[in-house]
Amino acid sequence: MYHIEPETAGSKNRVARWLQDARACANSGASGRSATPSHEWLAPLDVHVLDPNRRRRRVALGTARELSGTGLELLCRQALPLYSHVVICLAAETDGVRAKVVSRTQTLNGYILHVVFEFDSADARIVAA
Repeated sequence: MYHIEPETAGSKNRVARWLQDARACANSGASGRSATPSHEWLAPLDVHVLDPNRRRRRVALGTARELSGTGLELLCRQALPLYSHVVICLAAETDGVRAKVVSRTQTLNGYILHVVFEFDSADARIVAA
C-alpha cells in the first residue's frame, strides 16, 4: 500500500533543475523537433504508475532520453498503458513530477514512451504505507 503526498518543492522547480543538468551535459544541445526546446538527458528513472485503486504501487524502471520543459521521452522495458498517470522520479528518490503517458512505441529493447508533465496536479512524494 502507498499514497501520494503533497510536498513543498514545486514540480516546475524540479524540472528546471533537471533541465539545468541536461544543459550541463557535454552532448546536450537543443533539439529542433518540437516547438519546445528539448535536451538530450540520460538519467535512470523510477516511473511510479498510479493505480486508481491504490492497492499496490507499480514501479517501472526507465532511462530518460530527452527532456523539455513540458515533457520527457524515456526508454522503458515495460509497456505502460496510454494515458496512464505516473510520477517520474530520479532513481531511488521519492520526490517526483506527475505526468501522463501520451505515446508509446515498441522497440527491440522495450518501449519509447513520451510523457507530458502535469503541472496543474499537486506535486508528488511517494510514501509507503
